[in-house]
Amino acid sequence: MHHRRAKSTRVAGSWLEREELGKLLQQARSRDPLMWLAMLVSYWHGLRASECEDLRWGDLNFESRTINIRRLKGSLQSHQRLREHPAPLWNELGGFEALREMMGEPEPEEFVFHLSRFEFYHRMRRFGGLCGLDLKKCTPHALKHSLAHHLLLANVPISAVQKILGHSSLTSTLKYLTYDEVSAERLLTEALGAKL
Repeated sequence: MHHRRAKSTRVAGSWLEREELGKLLQQARSRDPLMWLAMLVSYWHGLRASECEDLRWGDLNFESRTINIRRLKGSLQSHQRLREHPAPLWNELGGFEALREMMGEPEPEEFVFHLSRFEFYHRMRRFGGLCGLDLKKCTPHALKHSLAHHLLLANVPISAVQKILGHSSLTSTLKYLTYDEVSAERLLTEALGAKL
């Protein structure tokens, strides 16, 4: 009797918890500030590695503090705010301003990161290994998963998560919103309180 192999699916829990992401960003920031910024941008805007790779200086508007997100795979293009944060580790706008100052006045068509998907993947895994993180979680796509997971845990409506991730279909967004038992139990406790 011949058995068909199950289709490969993304692993539930292939996101980084906020603390894990912080460790990863800190490791990158101390060793490779450009990679830190690429990871931070990918997280804040739910970018694929190839979308981050294609980011150009002309996609950034420092006056309006926005970024033009050009998505692939049929996802929706959008303009989003560059994220400002009091903690430098999470401050995307500050990172871009520092990089622009260091580079002078880059041309609008110039790539911001000069980083291939292959390099992104391998550098991210290297920093994850230095942090002692599960390397299955240390992939560029896990940054998008992480954003979706963090937004859901913060009770952001699913339609807003869809818009932030640039999905044209809600079905695409639902694929990212999986729970492990611990997360599901925590949500149940928060929703119903300890009165059960």
